[in-house]
Amino acid sequence: MSRPVRRMPWARHEAVRGFTLIEWMITVALLLLLVTLAAPSVRELIATQRLQSIHGALVTDLQFARSEAVRQRRSLRFEVGGNDTMTCYIVFAPGVSGNCLCTRAPGSACNGASEEFRTVQVLRSTGITLSATSSRGPDATFEDISGRSEPGDLRIDLASAVRGQLRVTVNGTGRVSSCSPDGSVRQVARC
Repeated sequence: MSRPVRRMPWARHEAVRGFTLIEWMITVALLLLLVTLAAPSVRELIATQRLQSIHGALVTDLQFARSEAVRQRRSLRFEVGGNDTMTCYIVFAPGVSGNCLCTRAPGSACNGASEEFRTVQVLRSTGITLSATSSRGPDATFEDISGRSEPGDLRIDLASAVRGQLRVTVNGTGRVSSCSPDGSVRQVARC
């Protein structure tokens, strides 16, 4: 005589069912849609972070140039330049001979008696560009002892090809300030 099969109440015997091809296709389509919607905002976030990073370095280097001019009791020059592959800036002490170009490799941007302090190069392929204007051109000199800036109207614009604009100004006393011309960068006042 055979014994009847006794089922335990916690054990269920149901058929295991997998995903159908149509369910997989719908899942993949939804994931692709989410990635497509998220990609532009991630791209903008990365571009804004890159812009803010370069802005932070620029402000720090301008303040460094001013403080070093006072500390060393000699004039330091800040100059913006560029070529087809990059925009750049350099902080240097001009000598009686020689010149400095930020498009040369950092560490060898000056020749002659000029002394290089900082060179920053920003590749155009990053989508960030720098441009500078003043009544004298794309440069300013921080005077020894006082740290004053000559001319007193240097304006440096940073722009992202994706999103974001920042402006850094140096007034006659050598003070540095920042703003966002289009208001696109949070935590920075609109110009």
